[in-house]
Amino acid sequence: MVDSALCIQRVYRGYRARNRVRRIKALFAYLQRMYAYNQAAIVIQKAFRGFYIRKYVMDFYRRKDYIKMTAEASHRINEMADTLKKIREADTAELRRKEEIGKLQDHATHMHFLTSTKSIPGIYAAPMLKDTLPSEFRSSQKEPLS
Repeated sequence: MVDSALCIQRVYRGYRARNRVRRIKALFAYLQRMYAYNQAAIVIQKAFRGFYIRKYVMDFYRRKDYIKMTAEASHRINEMADTLKKIREADTAELRRKEEIGKLQDHATHMHFLTSTKSIPGIYAAPMLKDTLPSEFRSSQKEPLS
């Protein structure tokens, strides 16, 4: 009876060990297949992502056209800014020239000692003959001699 019990235990333990080895082998085969599928999926995803990025996100020709358009717009803006700067400089120079002339004329009106006494009404000429008064170098009576 002890021998038969040992025989039954031995057979049962062998059966359990074979089942456990079979399950471990099946799990190992499943994990190997999943690893292979994952590696294949990684390769496919990498290829697609590279294609998608190159085709739609980083389109070389569209990006090149955009850079060209931006450079042309920048060039036009710079030209307009240069033109505006030249116009402003010319206006500023004209304004300065007019201010300088105004200062000179203002200063000349206060320098009455440089004007001819014949051009001042009431000294040698009658006020009613204003239009016929002689003046230096055909200039008006308020401008100084130069």
